[in-house]
Amino acid sequence: MVQTNEQQIRILAEQEIDPRLDLAVASTQLALDRTQLSWVRTAFTFMSAGLALDKGAEAMHRASVLAGTNWVRTSHAIAVVLTAAATVSLMISTYAYCREARRLARLKNTIVWLPPVLFLSLLVICLGGTLSILLLIWHRLEP
Repeated sequence: MVQTNEQQIRILAEQEIDPRLDLAVASTQLALDRTQLSWVRTAFTFMSAGLALDKGAEAMHRASVLAGTNWVRTSHAIAVVLTAAATVSLMISTYAYCREARRLARLKNTIVWLPPVLFLSLLVICLGGTLSILLLIWHRLEP
């Protein structure tokens, strides 16, 4: 089958990607990165708040133990709950980020690589998991 010049031009035009699509995908990717970084910032905040509240609750708990009015055996529940909640929420948002990044890469016909935002998210997830485990172990070692 012989193609005319007009058909060849039409085929070439259909194969080209509209630059507006590239700009839209790039804009969406930047928005996705900003959203993931805000999740990382929030997770850091919750982990820091958990550790700070743990230290404050520990001081109050020791005072109530000395006074004989303590209701609980340990005061680490606040830190463990906040750190674990931050870690779990960051894991969920990282999964959604990876899924959307793959979808955007398919739109641009590019290869999915490990962006710095994903690396930072995985680092914070490891930090949060380690803190949660350490706080639980610390709770067991306390007299």
